[in-house]
Amino acid sequence: MTENKNINLVISGIPVELRRLSRNEMKSVYIGAQIRYDFYQFSFKTAEMVLLWPRSPKLVVTSALSLVKESEILSRSLEKPCVFYFDTLDYNRRIRLVEKNVFFIVGNEYAYLPMLMSYKKIKQPVDTSTLQPCAQYMILRQLESSDINNLTLSELEKILPFGYVTITRAVRQLHALKLIAVIADRDTKEKQIRFNLLGRELWQASEKHLASPIKKVLFSDVEPPLGLPAGIEALSHYSALNPDWQHTVAITKEQYTSVREALNTNPDKASPYRIEVWAYPPIPSGKNIVDKLSLYLSLKNDPDPRVEKELEIMINRLW
Repeated sequence: MTENKNINLVISGIPVELRRLSRNEMKSVYIGAQIRYDFYQFSFKTAEMVLLWPRSPKLVVTSALSLVKESEILSRSLEKPCVFYFDTLDYNRRIRLVEKNVFFIVGNEYAYLPMLMSYKKIKQPVDTSTLQPCAQYMILRQLESSDINNLTLSELEKILPFGYVTITRAVRQLHALKLIAVIADRDTKEKQIRFNLLGRELWQASEKHLASPIKKVLFSDVEPPLGLPAGIEALSHYSALNPDWQHTVAITKEQYTSVREALNTNPDKASPYRIEVWAYPPIPSGKNIVDKLSLYLSLKNDPDPRVEKELEIMINRLW
């Protein structure tokens, strides 16, 4: 590794500054180790350590015992805990190094460090730039139905149209946005969500993160066998606006896949049926029509001032 090569190290989502050890600091290190590694000092959670970065593309682990011995020698010589860096490391070898108490970092995914006191996969920072469909669905569901607050993740899985893993990711995102609190049961450790805001306050805090549910718009001369009325047609049910000549239907990606061949879609915007493929299913409303908040998000950029006025009236009535 050359002297001027940039090294980027991230631990638990936190960038770590590395300082290459000087020749004077390396005097006590035996030649074999100096040939195999570049040595960097770093600090994490107040602990000072030395990172052993392999000069070859990959650090080959011949045996855990050899790294145990090397770690002990180098830690004594440098008077700091030494941490081995790996680009990749298979599960069995990771476990073996943990059992032998060898400190290591694997890319930006795994770390076994003295201050962490346990071996774990590092949690990557939560991306809050774009709200996940499941996270948006949860916000809208709470606003419209008020039936998911104070539920556990297992309970959410039973009533939401998403799997457990997807719900878990959505919960992490909502928690990062400080829209919900996540509470673990003292005995069972099962996690429960609790919205920090309700009603209009939740809407105002979350609206900037919400996006139109429409992922794709298609046209067809054939009436879709699935889906719910959407667009202007749906708004006419909630307001004084007259229905449009074109029938608009919202369907999910899965629904569209199942009926795609029968629809025989085309690019003709003058077709009688407009099909919106949504990122998530409409929130159940007890009516055979898409829910009000998803409808608002799908139409809020419509240039027609009549649509803008009716959307505002519809939203204000919700509170």
